[in-house]
Amino acid sequence: MNTTAEQDSAARLDDLESRIAHQDATIDKLNEVVCAQWATIDRLTQLMERLEQRVQHLDEREGAAPPIETPPHY
Repeated sequence: MNTTAEQDSAARLDDLESRIAHQDATIDKLNEVVCAQWATIDRLTQLMERLEQRVQHLDEREGAAPPIETPPHY
């Protein structure tokens, strides 16, 4: 009877080890995705800052844009 309990415990331990290994692999994959997303966010943030500077520079060169007026039929 002790052998059955030992076999059951060993099977449960094997199942837990398998789950942990799968979870570790999933965590590693998720970490890679998060790192890639942060790199993309950093790149896009730098691009946006450069574009904002270009727009500001163009506004300063050309003067302020005329206000948009509502057409008289509105």
